[in-house]
Amino acid sequence: MGGIGYRRFITLGNGLLLATLLVLFATAGLKSAKPAHAAKARQSTSPHRRHRRVRTLSWRAATRFPRPRFEAKRIVDVHTAGAFWRAWRGLRPNEKIVVHGVTFTGEATFAHKHLSGWAEVHFDSGTRFVGVAGADSNAPAVWINDVSDVRLYGGDVSDGASGGKAGTGIVVYDSSSLSWWGFRVHDTGGGGVFLTGIKKASDHLDFKGDVSDWGHNLAWDSHPTKGTGEQGVNVADANYGVNNSRLAFHVHNGAVGSGMEIGGSVATDGARGNKIYLWCQNLTRVDANGGAGNCAQVWGENVTRNEFKYLVAKNLAGRPYHTAGMYAHQSLATDRVVYGRASRTNLNRAFGKVRWDPHCGTVFVNVRPRQ
Repeated sequence: MGGIGYRRFITLGNGLLLATLLVLFATAGLKSAKPAHAAKARQSTSPHRRHRRVRTLSWRAATRFPRPRFEAKRIVDVHTAGAFWRAWRGLRPNEKIVVHGVTFTGEATFAHKHLSGWAEVHFDSGTRFVGVAGADSNAPAVWINDVSDVRLYGGDVSDGASGGKAGTGIVVYDSSSLSWWGFRVHDTGGGGVFLTGIKKASDHLDFKGDVSDWGHNLAWDSHPTKGTGEQGVNVADANYGVNNSRLAFHVHNGAVGSGMEIGGSVATDGARGNKIYLWCQNLTRVDANGGAGNCAQVWGENVTRNEFKYLVAKNLAGRPYHTAGMYAHQSLATDRVVYGRASRTNLNRAFGKVRWDPHCGTVFVNVRPRQ
């Protein structure tokens, strides 16, 4: 009995031990399986999330262009408008003019300056171009005509002398290898900046600046619907257009026109081979026919091989990219929007829901939201 009882105890004990071990193994398996499953889930979802992440490109990063190397052999410091114009007339290659706190009144005209090498002009933070006094003149505050191999930096441009009732802030004609970085244009009677060619195309321009609050005097707007013809930046729209240039503008807080209008109306005019960077904010003009409030407004003919390298638009009555004004039988198939972002656009119902206007065949590479 004792032996049998002992064997039965051992057998029963073995059974209990086996059952206990099975439970322990099962529990251990569940515990070990959960971290393994979680690790597998992390491995499978993390790359997927990285793949779907959309990189945001800032204006500062997009337009951080390398500054051209320049070693001035002669530096001229000026403190009056008269001293500046004397220095400008005598400007030679490898020279630099530094302007300290000068206010330029009237139409500041930079004309017929052709150099065999680069020269620079630096306007300090206190330099102002305030335009023509009175509201009866459509003259720009700054007119650059037929200038090459000059780099300008800085400067504040407005129609301050006329209370914002005179003409465009900056007008450029017939110039090449001309650069102006770091300017600010604001409070003008006409448009902000006008780049074009009258006797020949302007080419190899390099402009980077800030444009806001233009079009105070709609008497200068020749369009039937006043307020649709004065743009923050106007490119071409004359005789010979603008080619092979880099144009970077932060255009904001405009109650008339669009951010940038680009295109021409005659066979010799147009815009070809330009690289464009646009950041548009708060363009609020509402027109029943959808003729204003856009960031990039492409129209007319001969708009070819242009790359909108950066186009970001926020709080617009119109579209980030609008092409409805293109003439018949024109193609935009060689034009591209490389990087585009839009939020709170098409606030004017006349534009519908289409943000990136496909009319005439523009290629959209990386734009959000898609449509």
